[in-house]
Amino acid sequence: MTVLPQEWDWVKSRDPVWETPAQECYYYVWRWKELGLRRFVDLGCGLGRHALQFAQEGYEVTAFDLSQSGLDALAATAADRELTMELVRGDVQALPFADNTFDCLLSYHCIYHTDLKGLEQAVREIARVTRPGGEVFLTLNSTLSPNYTKAGPEYRRLDVRTLQYVKDGEVGTPHCYVNAHEAAELFSGFEMLQFRHVEDYSFLGKKGCHFHIHARVL
Repeated sequence: MTVLPQEWDWVKSRDPVWETPAQECYYYVWRWKELGLRRFVDLGCGLGRHALQFAQEGYEVTAFDLSQSGLDALAATAADRELTMELVRGDVQALPFADNTFDCLLSYHCIYHTDLKGLEQAVREIARVTRPGGEVFLTLNSTLSPNYTKAGPEYRRLDVRTLQYVKDGEVGTPHCYVNAHEAAELFSGFEMLQFRHVEDYSFLGKKGCHFHIHARVL
C-alpha cells in the first residue's frame, strides 16, 4: 500500500528559508525563458517562493500543493505583489491536469514525501503532464543522508526506504530515500540532462544529501 503524503501546516513553519528561492532556481528561470518554455508548474509550492519567482519573470504559473494553508499564504502574497497565477490543491500522485499541459516543471523537496511506490507514481504523473521536449528539475532524498543512515528515535521507519518524522512541524510526514541507481531508474524514461549528488546543510545546520535531477521529457 502506498504511503500517502501529509498536508504541511505552514502556519507553524514560516521560517524565512521557505520564502527565499533556492539558488539553483535562478538558473532555471533564465534557462527556460531562453528556451521559450512559458507554461510553468511548481509542484509542492509551499509558501510559493519559486512560483512567485517565476511569475515575476513573466511565466504562466501554476502553483500546486497539498497544503491549503500554504496556498492561502501564497494567494495573499501574490495579490500584494500584483502577480497572477493559478493555485491548485491536490496530491502529486494524481495530478488534476491534462496530458502535456506544461512546458517546464519544478519540484523542490516535495515528491519524496511518500514511499517508493508513491514516488514512482509521482514521476509517472510528472511525465504525463509535461509536454514532450519540456524540461523538469526536481530533488530526491539520498540514502547517504545522515537523516537516513543515522536515524534516531525522532524517526519512525515505515519500510526500508521510508522514514516518518515524529517531531517539529513535520510530524507524520513520510520521507522516501533512494540510492543513485534507484534515482536514475526512476527517470529512465526521460532524457537525463544533469544528475548530481549534492551535500548541503539546512537552515538548522543539519547535513543532508539529495539528488538534483534535470531532465527532458521524451
